[in-house]
Amino acid sequence: MEDTFNQGESIETCCSSHRKSHHSDQTKYNLVTRLNRIEGQVRGVKNLIEKILTVMMC
Repeated sequence: MEDTFNQGESIETCCSSHRKSHHSDQTKYNLVTRLNRIEGQVRGVKNLIEKILTVMMC
């Protein structure tokens, strides 16, 4: 089945019958906060590895 999007129709109207979140706003906020923390940790590990590589190449 193909989804259609009529001109002048907003995405909310067009796609509102699609998947809806069953998570509360607080749960979504907590998940985004956790993902941001993980992203920061990954960046920190990446920077550490880059520093080690820089020292090893000198």
